[in-house]
Amino acid sequence: MRAARALGAADLTYPDPAGFLPLRQAIAAYLGVARGIVCRPEQIVVTSGFQGALALVRQVLVRPGDTVWVEEVP
Repeated sequence: MRAARALGAADLTYPDPAGFLPLRQAIAAYLGVARGIVCRPEQIVVTSGFQGALALVRQVLVRPGDTVWVEEVP
C-alpha cells in the first residue's frame, strides 16, 4: 500500500508506444557513431521483437491485396 501511495501521476499513465525514450536516444546515438545514420529518437520505434515489428510494418505500410516478399530465415 505504501508503494502505491508513493507513485506519481506519470507512473500511472500508459508508456510511450514508441518505446522507452532513453533507449531510443541511445539507439539514435549508436546509429550516428557506428553506422553514420543521422536520426532523431522520435524516428525510432522499439518493438517487443521481430513479430511485433513485422506486425507494425504490415499495419502501417501494407494494404489488403498488396504483394509482399519476406526473406526466408533458416
